[in-house]
Amino acid sequence: MRLPGLPPTVEGDGLVLTAWEDGDAAEVLAMARDPESRAWTSMRQIADEQDALGYMRRRTEDSDRLEWAVRDPAARRLLGRVNLHRFADGGAEIGYTVHPDHRRQGVATRAVRAASAYGFEVLGLGRITLLHALGNTASCAVAATGGFAYEGIERSALDHGDGIRHDEHRHARLAT
Repeated sequence: MRLPGLPPTVEGDGLVLTAWEDGDAAEVLAMARDPESRAWTSMRQIADEQDALGYMRRRTEDSDRLEWAVRDPAARRLLGRVNLHRFADGGAEIGYTVHPDHRRQGVATRAVRAASAYGFEVLGLGRITLLHALGNTASCAVAATGGFAYEGIERSALDHGDGIRHDEHRHARLAT
């Protein structure tokens, strides 16, 4: 699948999804240092703002990923990130992280809905998969409220950057 070089701006569900900006590095670092983010994502490898800039750049340049900064539409402040990646067979996976200051406010669910709508309506995807670690109950709730049906456990599915392959819950949402 041919993806745009920079992710297009997407507005939906009370959020705006944009490309990363260099000024986001401090907030990306804050997400990476947060214990909850470190437990569930590979962001733990970000040690300083230079690493954050490199992370944002690599995510933007990855030809098999659309990564957006999730922003408040009025203040344009960074609330988190969301991406579509691992495009194959008419489908993709979705991933996200919410800044610790903006958790439990529906940001992840709304970001997942907005990115999924783009995937279905613009990219023509037929299926989007959401995987999360078994212990990540917040992501299980995001999947359910975001319209993703629970499909089961994928054993030894992902390394969260800690060198351990974790079992993951698999959820999926279909275009139809």
